[in-house]
Amino acid sequence: MLEAQRRPLTVGVGRHSNGHINGPNPLRSPIAVAEVSDFCYALGGKKPIHSILIANNGMAAVKFICSVRAWAYETFGTEKAILLVAMATPEDMRINAEHIRIADQFIEVPGGTNNNNYANVQLIVETAEITNVDAVWPGWGHASEIPELPDALTDKGIIFLGPPATSMAALGDKIGSSLIAQAAEVPTLPWSGSHVKIPPDSCLVSIPDDIYCKACVYTTEEAIASCQVVGYPAMIKASWGGGGKGIRKVHNDDEVRALFKQVQGEVPGSPIFIMKVASQSRHLEVQLLCDQYGNVAALHSRDCSVQRRHQKIIEEGPITVAPLETVKKLEQAARRLAKCVNYVGAATVEYLYSMDTGEYYFLELNPRLQVEHPVTEWIAEVNLPAAQVAVGMGIPLWQIPEIRRFYGMEHSGGYDAWRRTSVGATSFDFDKAESTRPKGHCVAVRVTSEDPDDGFKPTSGKVQELNFKSKPNVWAYFSVKSGGGIHEFSDSQFGHVFAFGESRALAIANMVLGLKEIQIRGEIRTNVDYTIDLLHASDYKDNKIHTGWLDSRIAMRVRAERPPWYLSVVGGALYKASASSVAMVSEYVGYLEKGQIPPKHISLVNSHISLNIEGSKYTIDMVRGGPGSYRLRMNESEVEVEIHTLRDGGLLMQLDGNSHVIYAEEEAAGTRLLIDGRTCLLQNDHDPSKLVAETPCKLLRYLVSDGSHVDADTPYAEVEVMKMCMPLLSPASGIIQFKMSEGQAMQAGELIARLDLDDPSAVRKAEPFHGSFPILGPPTAISGKVHQRCAASLNAARMILAGYDHNIDEVVQNLLNCLDNPELPFLQWQECLSVLATRLPKDLRFELESKFKGYKGISSLQSLDFPAKVLRGVLEAHLSSCPDKEKGAQERLVEPLLSLVKSYEGGRESHARVIVQALFEEYLSVEELFSDNIQADVIEHLRLQYKKDLLKIVDIVLSHQGVKGKNKLILRLMDKLVYPNPAAYREKLIRFYALNHTIYSELALKASQLLEQTKLSELRSSIARSLSELEMFTEDGESMDTPKRKIAMNERMEDLVSTPLAVEDALVGLFDHSDHTLQRRVVETYVRRLYQPYLVKGSVRMQWHRYGLIASWEFLEEHIERNNASEDHMLDKPLVEKHTERKWGAMVIIKSLQFLPMVINAALRETTHNTHGTIPDGSIETASHGNMMHIALVGINNQMSLLQDSGDEDQAQERIYKLAKILKEKEVGSCLHTAGVGVISCIIQRDEGRTPMRHSFHWSTEKLHYDEEPLFRHLEPPLSIYLELDKLKGYENIKYTPSRDRQWHLYTVVDKPLPIQRMFLRTLVRQPTSNEGFMGLDTVTIRSQLAMSFTSRSILRSLMTALEELELHVHSATIKSDLAHMYLYILREQQIDDLVPFSKKVEIDAGQEEAAVEMILEEMVRGIHEFIGVKMHRLGVCEWEVKLWMTSAGQANGTWRVVVENVTGHTCTVHIVGKEDGLGVENLSGSGAIASAYSRAYKETFTLTYVTGRTVGIGAYLARLGMRCIQRLDQPIILTGFSALNKLLGREVYSSHMQLGGPKIMATNGVVHLTVSDDLEGVSAILKWLSFVPPYSGGPLPILTPSDPPERTVEYLPENSCDPRGAICGVVDGGGKWLGGMFDKDSFVETLEGWARTVVTGRAKLGGIPVGIVAVETQTVMQVIPADPGQLDSHERVVPQAGQVWFPDSATKTAQALMDFNREELPLFILANWRGFSGGQRDLFEGILQAGSTIVENLRTYKQPVFVYIPMMGELRGGAWVVVDSRINSDHIEMYAERTAKGNVLEPEGMIEIKFRTKELLECMGRLDQKLIDLKAKLQEAKSAGTHTTFESLQQQIKAREKQLLPVYTQIATKFAELHDTSLRMAAKGVIREVVDWSNCRSFFYKRLHRRVVEASLIKTVRDAAGDQLSHKSAMDLMKKWFSDSKIAEGRDDAWEEDEVFFTWKDDPTNYEENLQELRAQKVLLQLSKIGDSQLDLQALPQGLAALLHKVEPSSRAQLVDELRKVLD
Repeated sequence: MLEAQRRPLTVGVGRHSNGHINGPNPLRSPIAVAEVSDFCYALGGKKPIHSILIANNGMAAVKFICSVRAWAYETFGTEKAILLVAMATPEDMRINAEHIRIADQFIEVPGGTNNNNYANVQLIVETAEITNVDAVWPGWGHASEIPELPDALTDKGIIFLGPPATSMAALGDKIGSSLIAQAAEVPTLPWSGSHVKIPPDSCLVSIPDDIYCKACVYTTEEAIASCQVVGYPAMIKASWGGGGKGIRKVHNDDEVRALFKQVQGEVPGSPIFIMKVASQSRHLEVQLLCDQYGNVAALHSRDCSVQRRHQKIIEEGPITVAPLETVKKLEQAARRLAKCVNYVGAATVEYLYSMDTGEYYFLELNPRLQVEHPVTEWIAEVNLPAAQVAVGMGIPLWQIPEIRRFYGMEHSGGYDAWRRTSVGATSFDFDKAESTRPKGHCVAVRVTSEDPDDGFKPTSGKVQELNFKSKPNVWAYFSVKSGGGIHEFSDSQFGHVFAFGESRALAIANMVLGLKEIQIRGEIRTNVDYTIDLLHASDYKDNKIHTGWLDSRIAMRVRAERPPWYLSVVGGALYKASASSVAMVSEYVGYLEKGQIPPKHISLVNSHISLNIEGSKYTIDMVRGGPGSYRLRMNESEVEVEIHTLRDGGLLMQLDGNSHVIYAEEEAAGTRLLIDGRTCLLQNDHDPSKLVAETPCKLLRYLVSDGSHVDADTPYAEVEVMKMCMPLLSPASGIIQFKMSEGQAMQAGELIARLDLDDPSAVRKAEPFHGSFPILGPPTAISGKVHQRCAASLNAARMILAGYDHNIDEVVQNLLNCLDNPELPFLQWQECLSVLATRLPKDLRFELESKFKGYKGISSLQSLDFPAKVLRGVLEAHLSSCPDKEKGAQERLVEPLLSLVKSYEGGRESHARVIVQALFEEYLSVEELFSDNIQADVIEHLRLQYKKDLLKIVDIVLSHQGVKGKNKLILRLMDKLVYPNPAAYREKLIRFYALNHTIYSELALKASQLLEQTKLSELRSSIARSLSELEMFTEDGESMDTPKRKIAMNERMEDLVSTPLAVEDALVGLFDHSDHTLQRRVVETYVRRLYQPYLVKGSVRMQWHRYGLIASWEFLEEHIERNNASEDHMLDKPLVEKHTERKWGAMVIIKSLQFLPMVINAALRETTHNTHGTIPDGSIETASHGNMMHIALVGINNQMSLLQDSGDEDQAQERIYKLAKILKEKEVGSCLHTAGVGVISCIIQRDEGRTPMRHSFHWSTEKLHYDEEPLFRHLEPPLSIYLELDKLKGYENIKYTPSRDRQWHLYTVVDKPLPIQRMFLRTLVRQPTSNEGFMGLDTVTIRSQLAMSFTSRSILRSLMTALEELELHVHSATIKSDLAHMYLYILREQQIDDLVPFSKKVEIDAGQEEAAVEMILEEMVRGIHEFIGVKMHRLGVCEWEVKLWMTSAGQANGTWRVVVENVTGHTCTVHIVGKEDGLGVENLSGSGAIASAYSRAYKETFTLTYVTGRTVGIGAYLARLGMRCIQRLDQPIILTGFSALNKLLGREVYSSHMQLGGPKIMATNGVVHLTVSDDLEGVSAILKWLSFVPPYSGGPLPILTPSDPPERTVEYLPENSCDPRGAICGVVDGGGKWLGGMFDKDSFVETLEGWARTVVTGRAKLGGIPVGIVAVETQTVMQVIPADPGQLDSHERVVPQAGQVWFPDSATKTAQALMDFNREELPLFILANWRGFSGGQRDLFEGILQAGSTIVENLRTYKQPVFVYIPMMGELRGGAWVVVDSRINSDHIEMYAERTAKGNVLEPEGMIEIKFRTKELLECMGRLDQKLIDLKAKLQEAKSAGTHTTFESLQQQIKAREKQLLPVYTQIATKFAELHDTSLRMAAKGVIREVVDWSNCRSFFYKRLHRRVVEASLIKTVRDAAGDQLSHKSAMDLMKKWFSDSKIAEGRDDAWEEDEVFFTWKDDPTNYEENLQELRAQKVLLQLSKIGDSQLDLQALPQGLAALLHKVEPSSRAQLVDELRKVLD
């Protein structure tokens, strides 16, 4: 037996259980039991049945339980009258099988195939015995047709609810039943036994074997011979087969050879016979019910002709295809057959009926109930399972009420009439009785887990949802429920649906509706859709079907209805995108939950999906417009769709205004989609070379040999799937190689074999789909009303800000259209009011409606304004009249209305402003988080902030990822809505400008430009005020006379002319001012500024013309000539030219171009007249064409201004074309040329806040007309000459960008041959005439600039502005430059005093001016470079130059040019860097040398590393090798860059260097001692650190006079435990008073603070003496171990670490601090407060032993004084004491303890567990407690007396007394142990030096420290004198001896202890100098003695002496030689 079969049977009670197995059920009423017995006996039964074992599962078991329960309730009034026991296999339990759930009890049986359980006769009988049932019901399939079962049960006295074994054996065998049918004269088809005859009377005995064998075939040859006799087509059938197993159709001999073995394999051991196929026939059957008395009832008929491979799919009844007489014959023949074999129970006789001939043939008799029996139940109104139970009880058929009703007998009815039947019923003859007509028509459909798309292959797996909505005429039952499943050993049928109708057509219609109500989702496939198609087929509806009809449809590939292709594509794409999105979010949140920083990008908006559907490949690009909104693009077509996720995992899709429900299930072949109940498969990419199992199955056998060739579509193997044998077909031709063994079980997706394809290229692949989506409407209905369109546009904008994708231009345009619509507020108000109408008070509602009605009728008028103020007044009046109690509620109620009217108070513009401000705020709330921050840090911060809602982080990151789209939206809004009035958005614009990252550069630039516009408006107002009449802004203006007024006005104009501010554009904006006086002053100021300083003074004249204003002036051309003559040298030699020539200029200000010719003529007449008066000879020189003409077009409505300059080149060209056309007109052009006009400048004024446009037209000698010069566009001609723009003409495609203040002009070019993007920046430097300047704005300078010269400040101011522009443009793709060149031209003539600072006057000798100016200029530019060189270098400025004009400087007069080449940023000199070594191993070798040197330096001197920039590789090692390390917070220490690591790991793991080596890592792992925020703080920390360290190795400590007196008492008093920082540096109490600690105030600097926080280390001062400190944290701290993104399963861990305990990290920290302090030669204080070491497994693994040992080693080698002090309330125990004990280094360590301190091996509670166990305490009680002593004495007496009762009583009293005393004695013992822990005991034992009170410890330790530091310095001197051979202790002893021998000690023994006496002795070197000299002599003697021990050394002695004497100074040398000579003599 199998192991599974040996398992003992386990009994369980079902959910609705009503009792135990082996006895009467306590939940079953005894009345019900008696009632069943009465029923049995009253109706003539033999044995009542009270309990039934159901030897079946699935559908059969469920149907039987339901039927019996219904019968029991109807008959006995309780559904539990009969106990129903189910059998349960592990597989059934696993899938939550329905029959187990609903049974009264279940019994567990072995799993696997049915021979282990439901078909195992022995197991069924044993189970029946164990459960003590009265009967067994076999159902269908399994053991229902095994004759041994009824015999075995009968032997045990158990009723079998089926036929006796003889009948079953006779009829259950298909061969035997055919022979019996022939004997009973029932027609049969031609078959292999047609010639075999048996007599009718032998039907009841077994058919002799020799006769039986004649009807069988045993070999393939016999089968072929029989087929040839019978005739093809024929059936090969196994006698024991059924349910489609063991039956094959053959058409020729070859097919017989191929399929005969398959039939043998499917039903092993079964006899096989051949039968003729009755093609085009119907499968008809008759339902029989027989009793034990020979009565046979024929319960109508059924038609089961719709079959697939001989398995019924659709059944119906009654028969409609045959005449009624034929049906009667069928029934009579069936009854004759049953009587022949004395059949008992339910049976079905099957026939084949020929529709053509009307003949019928016996097929077989099924000796059991059939699956489709409910069809009969419905039309015959007989409960067949209940009738089986009644027959089993021995009740005759004529006594059964339902049978009597069926035959129309009296005393009939339902089972509730059984009592009446039992009294009045009489028997009748069933042969003569006529049955009632069938009740209507019934159609049944089997629901199977077969895949119609894959050859009806069975599938298995989970069933997530099974939902059926029953109807009055449709009923169904299923063997599974939602959440259950179908396992691989189940039958494929799991449901049966029945539909009833008055006619066949109605029944079919009801069935279709019923099937459409079935919802089945899960891993299985079903035939539901396919069957609906069958029911719709015309052949079926017309009843023209036959048994081969369905197979022929399958062969023709008639498939179930599919969803429309586009629905499958959209649904599939949405499912894939949705699943991917959910998985990504889940993975992202998973990272956050584990404490890891997730990857930078989360792709949730854009996705690219490929789908293979039915041979076509669809490629879709998907874009999300919101959480559930998608746009799908395919082949230039697009659809919009919305989805919502359902709670059951489905998707609700809205497409083209319709909704669809989608479910999906992954399977081996791909993804199965269920769309509105119709399925389609999204196929995986198919690889025909891999033959895989598509469902769980068992490999029965291979049909070809391994390594052989197979053709496409031929079977290569056979598998068993859910009790069915299926052939597997090869998808292509090739050589097969097997990977599985025969008999092996396989799961879906497992590889069966590989195929080496004959032609890999011939394999059919999915063809790309080139079509388009159909034209579909929007997903949901869209309203055309403006307020709803506005809401939709606003929602789209918000979705863009949330990171989703929309057409931004379209969204903005729609929003603008809506906001500009005058109907919007009216509709918004109506919508808002309709929501609140029913809740508003009646009077308020009435008033609001009445106010609004007046406007409602005319709301379409464009001019009408929304009555916001009126409505607000009504609302506020209502609120003010409300009682105080109601006011709050009313305010909340009307708040939506109030906020709406408030937003419209300033009109539609104000409402738009509210909306735009809200959108801006939404953008900034996210992006300000990321601005100037590393994304990983932002996410870490968010992770801590949103711990409980991590999805919020996903939303924020998603929003940030869409920053490009968001930027575009904000820019569009700025262009359209902010641009006209930027001042209203100033606050938000400032925030946009402050965004600091490359991605915000364009936005920041736009914001800055808009801010400049706000400045432009302010500037215009300021200029207007400044140039207006003085009375308006001066106190004494009225009394000022006219000359003074003119002077004052002239000064103001001069301030404007020379101000560095960009006032030109503001002046142009005032050209059309209505005040003519102001207009004249503005134009004059503009001209003076334009021509400064070459304007002829007083030459500006104004004339009013009827078409506009004409201004004219004269200027000198001398500077222009000087410019053209200059050279590009570092410092040019001044070039002085005195040649000047007067030219004239004119400006005409007009409002329309049509007046231009007239005005130009007037202007030319004016200038000609004026110049005649000024030029002596009266001639006009026209050859040079140096005259200038300016045309100003004013008025914002002029046709030129309307061509808005949005950067559109076409608009600019159109404007230029219009201007050029006028200038080309002959009369205009020739007049101007004749007048000597060389350049014409056109200025076009624009609206408020926008800068004017400028164009320059130059006379072309080639074209002979004025042509626009694009290079000089945006510039006024006089200025363009000074900017040397001619030098740029060699470049092509020059792009111009103005600076925000229009002062700098940026030209971007691409340099060849290397494509280097260069930017040339040009500006004119203007210098204010006074310190204040215009508006006082010129004096904004930083303090450090005050020491600079006037010229330097001007240049620096300009350069700083240019650098700001470069910084803004540094990330712009179009404007960004690789190299930048700056050029500055100073307009004003400079004097030497301007070049030097005010405080530094220079005196220059005559003739030396050139050299002096050269030196001053070089010094000046170097000074400027110091300020901005580094920034310039960072921004790519490679060169900058300044050009200026010197006057009053003697020989230095003239033009000077200074060119500064910026190389490194720190220097402006060029260095050639040698490159002898490349990048290779030589670098590694050098790095090793650096590492070695730095490591040695740590041991020899003081080393400290400051990480001020990114520290990589060897730099990171140096940071560690130098041990002491300070890190700037924004700079990492790393070994490898994060991007290189990501490449190594193959995925995006790390997102920044800071994530790898930022302070969060390095400051928490002991590498970094201190962190600082900037370099200033860093340098400060270095200096502070150095203040603790001796000046050189071995040098004195830097002791300073303390500001905190050493004698001060310690005021900090610990309350419960000693806070280490409070003990060290004190605390501030609640009242703000500082309570001092042990060490000097503010002197403590903690290091390694973030690492191992249970120990506190740092440096402080005690009385000015620097010391190192190690203290102990007493509170529990949390150690955070970060998650490693490199390990996907890594989580952030938070480990609590208890205070006063050494852990591996804190012990290591202690050891490192000791090593650092020792190297720094600092005295050491250890405030020891440890209870011990943490000794857990993890701690030992992490090296607690090694770390503790290192503490001991570092203390043993400590060379400075060490003080170990157990502080107030501190304790030191066990191993912790051991590692700091004074004996470790008795020379240097001294131990002290505070009075309250404690110390011992264990804590008192632990100590008494060893010394005072319970036994010892009981002994102690026995000695001390008098009551116990007395009781024990009495016990002894009782024992002696032998009184047993008294003895026991006394024993109990003693135990009670001991129990009472034990807690007290435990406390006493604990206290006794505590007394051994005190500091006084420590002192008594000599383990500490002294007990030091807490309040006095500061002064005590200061004195002791001072004494020991002095002692240590003297000991060092002694040991230096004596050499290495003198130990520390010997030196100390020697020093004590010298002291006691001195006069100061006066022979007193206690003098050594007096510090003052010692200091006095020490401070006088004469007290011990002789002794030191003697020690030195001994040292030299010892050294010379060692030389004398070696002959070789002696020989080298003279040479050595000579070298020594040579090194000594001459003066000392003579003395040394004399001394040596004396010794030698």
